[in-house]
Amino acid sequence: MKSLAQFDAPTPIQAQGWSIALKGLDMVGIGQTLGYLLPGLLHVSHHQQLYAQHQKLQRDAPIGLVLAPTRELVQQILAVASEFGPKVHVESVAMFGGASRDVQLGTFYKRSAKLVVATPGRLIDFLESGQLRLGQCSFVVLDEADRMLDMGFEPQISSIMQHTRVSDVQHTRVGDNQE
Repeated sequence: MKSLAQFDAPTPIQAQGWSIALKGLDMVGIGQTLGYLLPGLLHVSHHQQLYAQHQKLQRDAPIGLVLAPTRELVQQILAVASEFGPKVHVESVAMFGGASRDVQLGTFYKRSAKLVVATPGRLIDFLESGQLRLGQCSFVVLDEADRMLDMGFEPQISSIMQHTRVSDVQHTRVGDNQE
């Protein structure tokens, strides 16, 4: 990937984060978007191919989801995803309040996006209206989870997680012993 050419090696945090994410464990404490986004994009790309081979790829169901507390953070994450995602054939879309629902949903369908970066409130809007499903979503990141909980998003996050394929989740903090 040409975009990665500017990096000599992953940071220590990214190196720990990638190994944790690739094992399918949750990561808490990763401050760098690439720490979770690169393994996430690879996961989405792999599962997108599997679903396509078995003709089970659903148009209205992303495979990866990143939740963030604010529109600004969603847009920052999307910028990184948009740079690296196309290199592994993964399209991404942002969903957040304060912008047209129709435009966001139209972009999701037009791009056949399989990675959604969203605020909890807007994602709940799409889930409750039946315009988006998370039945194929098997990679979920809560960026700034502590902030979302402080902002009172726990009920929305719980509801969102119930719609995903992420069930028996293991929580791991970066730096914890991985024996």
